[in-house]
Parts: sequence; structure tokens; C-alpha cells
Amino acid sequence: MGFCLLASEAVGNALQMYSIFVDRKWRGQAVGSRLMAEAEGHCRSRNVRAIYLTTTLSNVNATAFYRKAGYRIVGIHARAYKETDGRVAFCKEL
Repeated sequence: MGFCLLASEAVGNALQMYSIFVDRKWRGQAVGSRLMAEAEGHCRSRNVRAIYLTTTLSNVNATAFYRKAGYRIVGIHARAYKETDGRVAFCKEL
């Protein structure tokens, strides 16, 4: 169905979300939104005040999903990690 991977330790009051994934056959059924809500609730219960995450600039579906979930763009890194595609960083204050 899907999964969400968060960093095990917060840095200050912020936590990195490493990955959120929904299997193709489950997309469009609010699975990603439920995973995100659970992750955010988990973070709130640990007194985390912000979640950071990144995706590639070309991943327009992920970018739209994060923006719809209330994440804002906080940085763009051209050719991050020597990729041909850049990365965009998002943050949501909880």
C-alpha cells in the first residue's frame, strides 16, 4: 500500500522526512494524505515543530501533493547530489 520514512532523531525542533511512497494501484485513494497525517501526528506527539523534505524538481506530482498538504518551498538546489535534475526543499511548521 505505502510507507513513510522519518528521521529517528529531531535536530532542534525539526525532523527530516526521508520518503513517502504509495503503490501505484493505491494512488488517488487518499493513502498518501493519511500517511502524511499520521507522520505529522507522530511528530507533534514528540514535540517536533517542523518537518522538512525534498524531492526532485521534475517530480511534479510530489510537488503538488506537498503543497496541497501545506508544505512551502524553502529552497531549490540545482543539480543536487550531482544529479542532472535539481531538488526542491519543503517545510511545514506544525
